[in-house]
Amino acid sequence: MKMWVIFVMPLVLLTACIHFLGEEDGIPVDLPEPSVHCIASVEYDKLFIIDALNPLDMKIVKKKIKSEDRLYRLEMNGTYLYTFHENHDLAIFDISEPSSPVPVKTVKNFTLEDYVNAAKIVGDYMYMKLSSEQMWIVDVCDSLNPSVVSTLTFKTDIFSIIESGSHLYMASGKEGLIVMDITDPTSPTLVKDLPWLIFNDIAPLE
Repeated sequence: MKMWVIFVMPLVLLTACIHFLGEEDGIPVDLPEPSVHCIASVEYDKLFIIDALNPLDMKIVKKKIKSEDRLYRLEMNGTYLYTFHENHDLAIFDISEPSSPVPVKTVKNFTLEDYVNAAKIVGDYMYMKLSSEQMWIVDVCDSLNPSVVSTLTFKTDIFSIIESGSHLYMASGKEGLIVMDITDPTSPTLVKDLPWLIFNDIAPLE
């Protein structure tokens, strides 16, 4: 018997056994491909979708989705991307297929003549701080039909919002760090602030 048969046959038998046991015992033989991590980026009136699965080798998977107006704020809601226009509209894209984003809806004059300084979606609600003294709480359970359920008077600027548990942490520049309890998502309450520090941005540590 040739030497290559002696070495190859055990490998063939082992492979067959693994395949047989996988089918019988529910062990997955063909593992799924890893999901694509996407980042949406804006450059004035253009939207880019970036594949960031490998942080050291990122690729643009969709270039220059042209918009009629400047895009300046983004927020993800499931597979939908919310983009706020300079003309105060809300444009919604379906990016369930990252390489082929589809514009599905534009909500006209969504911010009532104000800009969105910061936005954060937590569960079924989006917290939006406008350039005026208003903070909107928006129900986004129906992703394509967001509706304002509550408004707060909020005199300070908010530049960045993150969520941790039942709290929102908001960077408000010279007004410092503001912490709000969102146990009741439609009626958040102030629980703490650090007005003696300047917070221009904030990011979570995981």
